[in-house]
Amino acid sequence: MKFIPIITKYYKFAFIAIFLLVSAIAIAVYFDHGPEIGVNEKSVPWLPSDATNISYYKHYSISIYEFEINEKSFKQWAKKWKVSEINKEFTIERFASLILKAPKFESDADLEKYLSYKNKTEISIERGYYYESPLKSNGGRMAIAYDLDSNKAYYYSLSR
Repeated sequence: MKFIPIITKYYKFAFIAIFLLVSAIAIAVYFDHGPEIGVNEKSVPWLPSDATNISYYKHYSISIYEFEINEKSFKQWAKKWKVSEINKEFTIERFASLILKAPKFESDADLEKYLSYKNKTEISIERGYYYESPLKSNGGRMAIAYDLDSNKAYYYSLSR
């Protein structure tokens, strides 16, 4: 008869532990909505109204998007940063870098496959404007760029 209270005590402890574990998992699932991804959207509330053809990836500490916009509207949107004219090629990551799976590159014969992947995941701009924040000690940074030849803007932010 003395064993019943001890067993009941352990069952209560196990029940509480399982309840807390299930609750923690439920909360984590509830708050993790996964990344927000859009491709060729007409508009989004967090960009200027004349931004079009918007593609983006937003999740926790990383946001990458690209969109078409005229030069005047880009300058108006980007006035909160110290935007400079590009005087040498500037490269910035594209939103596709987070949604495309990198193919395997096993030999020099895969160079064309590599270049195709690279063109989809980053853009090098020769004529336009850019801003790049200093690299933070935790690896976070922010950059924007505008390509005068395509009238496209690019935004990259990793806040960590």
